[in-house]
Amino acid sequence: MFTDVIEAVAPSVAATAPDTFWGRWCGLDLRGCDFSILTDPKAIEQYIVRVCQLLNFRRFGNPTIVRFGNRPDIAGYSFTQLIETSLVSGHLVDSTCCAFIDIFSCTPYPINKAEAFTREYFRASRSMSHTVDRYAGNAGEALARG
Repeated sequence: MFTDVIEAVAPSVAATAPDTFWGRWCGLDLRGCDFSILTDPKAIEQYIVRVCQLLNFRRFGNPTIVRFGNRPDIAGYSFTQLIETSLVSGHLVDSTCCAFIDIFSCTPYPINKAEAFTREYFRASRSMSHTVDRYAGNAGEALARG
């Protein structure tokens, strides 16, 4: 429900002030994920490629996927993928079968698509999204002040 409200409001704000919209951040919290996907670096890489394709993000280089964590309660894979307009990153926790994904792009994208795809890909039983649209102020005013 919250995501629907953001989706309804955010595009209209960006459309009325295109010189001030700076980017969209979305944090996706997933619970009850499939353990075999969370712990498979090839499956994680495939998620990164597919979510970037879905959202029309141009990837910059290959993703970094690293398994770490000395404490069993937080151990798992973390990843980063630079994109032309910013970054997709995440941490996947083995012990709780949770995934925490962050997507930031200077270009608006459909949060509902990102959440639905991510939830389905990781076979999560529940998901929640947090969204922030960022604004940088009027670019023309900044240049005039020099």
